[in-house]
Amino acid sequence: MHVRVVERGALRAPVASEPRASLIATRRLCVSYGSTSALSDVSFSAASGELIAVVGPNGAGKSSLMKALVGLIDHRGEVSLHGRECHHGQHRHSVAYIPQRHDLDLDFPISAQAVVASGRRRFRRAWQRPTAKDRNAASAALERVGVAHLATRRINELSGGELQRVLLARALAQEADVLLLDESLSGVDQLTASALIELLAELAGGGATLLVTTHDLDLARRQFARCLAVNRTIVADGPPAGVLDAATIEATFARVAEPVPR
Repeated sequence: MHVRVVERGALRAPVASEPRASLIATRRLCVSYGSTSALSDVSFSAASGELIAVVGPNGAGKSSLMKALVGLIDHRGEVSLHGRECHHGQHRHSVAYIPQRHDLDLDFPISAQAVVASGRRRFRRAWQRPTAKDRNAASAALERVGVAHLATRRINELSGGELQRVLLARALAQEADVLLLDESLSGVDQLTASALIELLAELAGGGATLLVTTHDLDLARRQFARCLAVNRTIVADGPPAGVLDAATIEATFARVAEPVPR
């Protein structure tokens, strides 16, 4: 385990060296909502095949980080994919974002199959209808996450765990290089969470890069090889044994700022 130490005022926290051959990276990333700073000076990189837990208190900017990475919100600084800087959300096709449940319009009358098929938009013009290849890809993604039997079910009829599987299937159909999951393991039963973690590990093994925000520190310790501790900036970055020690948890969670806007 290679860890370097940086000093942030009186705090000394472990920060892992950057992975080689980064797939996605940020450099001095900043996000603001009006006069409120959500993220400041965020720099990190993630290599192909990494499964990374992003931890921190409510209002720490974890969701803002996800939205900046996928290009959904304005930001300063750099976001790069495959070593090339991205601008104005042009990286959305290569990055799949699974938002928190309360950010979704669950009253919209759409089926699970249609949700997953929407991930195929990157492969056709806006005016073109889904092809047989798109429909087959959506069906295969639903099958892979174990919810093919829910294809015709409307999303507002799904349980929390079923919805997360459908959203993950959409990301698979999108064939994105990077998957960002915002609290996707929250509000699901333990059996579902374990099955989802197993699938995420399988995707990482296939070369995808995954960042998963979570409040479950025990889960982060047990199931992830790397953690980012975030509180308006990166407090610590490295293996869970270093990032989730008592001192770093205190530094990350003791300084809770006013929640940032969503």
